[in-house]
Amino acid sequence: MTDALLQAIENRAAAASSGPWGRDGVRVVMLAWDGSHGDLVCRTEEDPRGADGDFIAAAREDVPALLAEVERLRGVVAQFVEAAEHALADRRTQPITETLLSVALKAAKAKT
Repeated sequence: MTDALLQAIENRAAAASSGPWGRDGVRVVMLAWDGSHGDLVCRTEEDPRGADGDFIAAAREDVPALLAEVERLRGVVAQFVEAAEHALADRRTQPITETLLSVALKAAKAKT
């Protein structure tokens, strides 16, 4: 996932109505702090099982949580890459460790 795509998702999430959101039949609404129904976010008329409405309502909290997890995992990968590059630069590293780190480092860099 590119930085530009993540930024676009983050921008859409920031521009959307504040949450939390919930369902009221075919309507997805912003909920007041006391859990009562608030302003209409959208209607899901053609959603007999309610799955679309549930998905839309949950997206208000799910999308920011997923963005935060992507950011956290990118940080973990960056720390791993730095540690692996340092270990590979250390000539005292055992050959098997060097091979494993090289493979893992290639995989980590390919995913970022």
